[in-house]
Amino acid sequence: MSRPTKAEKLVQDRVSKEEMDAMKRARENNKETKYFHKEFHKQIARLGK
Repeated sequence: MSRPTKAEKLVQDRVSKEEMDAMKRARENNKETKYFHKEFHKQIARLGK
């Protein structure tokens, strides 16, 4: 992974713990949603066969 720039580091320093937790939950939720859609489309494709 690339190292954060100075500006990114300043922003990261200003982000509170609550905001970090919220962003982490959002990323995890996004991963779960993508996985669900992938599996859903696989099942739909199987039904069409």
